[in-house]
Amino acid sequence: GLADNRAYEISSLAEDKEGNVEQARRSIKVSVDLPPGKAAGLAVSAPAEGGRLELAWSANAEPDIAAYKIYRNGEFKIQLSSTAFTDTGLTDGTAYSYEVSAVDKGGAEGPRSDKVSGTPGDRLAPVSRIVSPADGTTLKTTALSIAGTAADSGVAGVGRVKLRIYDLQARTTSWVEALGTEMFSATAAGLADNRAYEISSLAEDKEGN
Repeated sequence: GLADNRAYEISSLAEDKEGNVEQARRSIKVSVDLPPGKAAGLAVSAPAEGGRLELAWSANAEPDIAAYKIYRNGEFKIQLSSTAFTDTGLTDGTAYSYEVSAVDKGGAEGPRSDKVSGTPGDRLAPVSRIVSPADGTTLKTTALSIAGTAADSGVAGVGRVKLRIYDLQARTTSWVEALGTEMFSATAAGLADNRAYEISSLAEDKEGN
């Protein structure tokens, strides 16, 4: 029942059978290595590119904190000294739960934080451009060969490319599904003679952006 962080003096008193007394003293200090307190302030955010989650939490107040342990879905993931972590290689659309605990220099681990969940997802739309034909091209045929490239800024990857063929005189639109994704091609047939057309590409990634 001794109090933590207190100094005590211990003494003994011995007396022999003839009444002679001898006293001995010792000084001690009680210093209990208590585990760290419960980690707090955990927040989980999902970057727009998908495939990862970013964690951040508050630093514990104890002066002897050496590291923090991160648990994902209840299982130990990693130990590190900072108060932030990016979990990569995750599956978009899947929920992940996280907990964090503090570890002191003696190796004692404090209680885990409250669980916080996050779901990664790619929210960035891919970009595309038409390489051929060049702007202002005059055709000698009613069929047009189109080629271009597309790239996704997120992790989902390009899923499909559509081409919009717009007749500037008739003001009508037709769509052609391109072959390929990062490098695509298509043929627009049945174009009218002596007409001007506007061609544009629309890329969609595998998550619908």
